[in-house]
Amino acid sequence: MHAFATLILMGVTSVAAEPKCPPDPNWSYEGPHGVTHWGERWPTCGQGKAQSPIDIPTDIQPQRGPVVEFHYRPFDLVVENTSHVIEVPAAKGGFITLDGHRYELEQFHFHTPSEHRIAGKAFPFEIHLVHRAADGKVAVVGILGEEGAAANPALQPVVAALPVASCEHRAQGARFDASTLLPAKRDYATYSGSLTTPGCTEGLTWLVLYDPISASSAQREKLGPFGVNARPVQPRNGRAVVRVHAGP
Repeated sequence: MHAFATLILMGVTSVAAEPKCPPDPNWSYEGPHGVTHWGERWPTCGQGKAQSPIDIPTDIQPQRGPVVEFHYRPFDLVVENTSHVIEVPAAKGGFITLDGHRYELEQFHFHTPSEHRIAGKAFPFEIHLVHRAADGKVAVVGILGEEGAAANPALQPVVAALPVASCEHRAQGARFDASTLLPAKRDYATYSGSLTTPGCTEGLTWLVLYDPISASSAQREKLGPFGVNARPVQPRNGRAVVRVHAGP
């Protein structure tokens, strides 16, 4: 089986749904319940062999692969503060297809700085678009973000809703199309990984786009009110990382 097809079929069949608020007092990103202590309560976080995020190499030969086909549609914008991330839940109807598999968009959220790195380089922020197939398999599209001089119009509707207090949400009365977040070029790295928060469930298919988008420093600050909410990179442990050239 082709490498990227193998990775796609390794998605998890279930991810435990836990209440996001009030904040779980047993984990944080720093301090006595920080990332180095997650494994004490969630063994997979400390003992798993396919953990995310990772440092994605650039010295791998791009290969022709399935284009990630984005079929997003506008939905009513709601911005939530889960106490760990700024998150936007997506109404049913938007999805991606990848190598014959359909994954419904459930939500997207922000990490600052980026969780994934490219050849050792960290980015100021990262967006995770979380998708789930009918059989429960999960695929996450990662979009890396740089700081630029100008505000990003695609992000502005989300930024305009902020700040939102912990465990609260704000409906903007606006429609939002997640496809506006995507870079023009869709080459991506794919690998089998995990959730980047406790319990670090493994078996997710990661699709990290190589080309970053940009946001102003003011936008990044509003989207990252928690300071650091990014898990450090994890060992690859021999996992294949496939670089897919999605263009013509």
